[in-house]
Amino acid sequence: MRHADNRLPNTEILVAENNELALEADSFDAATIILNYHDLYWSSEEYAWVQIDVPAFLAELYKGIKPGGILGIVDHQAVSGSPSETGSTLHRIDSAIVIAELESVGFVLDGESDALANAEDDHTKSVFDPEIRGKTDRYVLRFRKPE
Repeated sequence: MRHADNRLPNTEILVAENNELALEADSFDAATIILNYHDLYWSSEEYAWVQIDVPAFLAELYKGIKPGGILGIVDHQAVSGSPSETGSTLHRIDSAIVIAELESVGFVLDGESDALANAEDDHTKSVFDPEIRGKTDRYVLRFRKPE
């Protein structure tokens, strides 16, 4: 595990039940959501995973990041214009949804990278499909909370 033996003493792992995230205001310099922003739209009776209140989650995240702080997002690209439900069905989400949602709570898109892009991914398969697993078209977005 990356945090074993205090390897990363300036990091913290937070665990909370769905819809119970409570962050101290302006307490984090940075946060990341890596390959699971789409899971904000996933729910499962089988796995006892209840639907997340996305606006409440994002507002709490915004509250917890310090002014000037960074939020990094990496996720699997969905077909442009796809609804948020692709987060549940294909485990992908259109980057335009992520940008709009984060800007709606006050974050500012501060940068993006195509370093993880894959033009061969047609965006219509589940990220778990053996043909594309581990090779999806991914976006990298950097948001900043204004000073």
